Amino acid sequence: HAGWKGLPSLRKGVAYSKPDTSKKLETIVADATLFLVSDKTAFESALHPLIIDACQSSIRARGVFCMALSGGSVPSFLSTLHQSFQKLCIDPHFDKWHICLADERIVPSDSPDCNLLSIQNALKEWSSEIQFYGIDETLLLQQGDADNKIALSYEKNVIKPLLFKANGSLDCIVLGFGPDGHTCSLFPNHHSLLVMDALVAAVQDSPKPPPRRITLTLPVINSAKCIIMCGAGSSKKDIVRNCFHQPVMVSSSTTDPNHDGNSLLVGKVRLIDPAPYPCAMVRSSKGSDTTFSSSSDKNVLSWILDLEAAQDLKISR
Repeated sequence: HAGWKGLPSLRKGVAYSKPDTSKKLETIVADATLFLVSDKTAFESALHPLIIDACQSSIRARGVFCMALSGGSVPSFLSTLHQSFQKLCIDPHFDKWHICLADERIVPSDSPDCNLLSIQNALKEWSSEIQFYGIDETLLLQQGDADNKIALSYEKNVIKPLLFKANGSLDCIVLGFGPDGHTCSLFPNHHSLLVMDALVAAVQDSPKPPPRRITLTLPVINSAKCIIMCGAGSSKKDIVRNCFHQPVMVSSSTTDPNHDGNSLLVGKVRLIDPAPYPCAMVRSSKGSDTTFSSSSDKNVLSWILDLEAAQDLKISR
């Protein structure tokens, strides 16, 4: 792939300082739905209904459900997903699920650093039915530019076929974000944020170990039909405070009987421009001319936060 706007190839591990990415997001919708839950244990009350809705819509429309997941805390939010389907008397049709990685560390699949391993462990009760897609491990020991070969392989053999199955855009993507505002393996001020001509980028100098990774790029993330950003804990409060216009308007408070009576605060938020962190650069591309999405399906962005992460938000009811 050629570099973006005349820069050297962005698949190389070259550091660029403070790239101005705001101009690339001018046509991206900055609105999102905000769900506030009491704590980390209550995430499923907001997260699971969103996944279930995306799953049903996708299987009804195309007979498959193509979802991307990040690592970190995200897999732990999914361990009781099967029970949520059961409570609603909905057949999840796990044999129609295709789960790819929003990002992955370039390590063997049995490494504790492997995102695929943590996702499979979280979904182990029904993992035999789901189709998971890891990196090509035969490329790990190759000489030369192995990282870029792995990224290209994942794009060609995993992401492009899944996008074809899903009518041009992933059906659902569930992400977390770090205390520095990174999401997937897209880190602040990193050249990977500028990759607009590829679905998957290699990151060879991650500021967070391990340094070698692959990540989905912003165009493919932002084209997903259902985008869910999750954040829990006080370490995220500074990031959250700087991502949204305030005060945040909360329009409803509900109790979900299907999830042990957990209370939810629901509202609409608008992300700040220019985006201060990579996690805030994740936007719905609804109504914009995106490179990789040919789908006419609705495109929705949701943020789910616990009260510790949201403690510095000014809430207005």
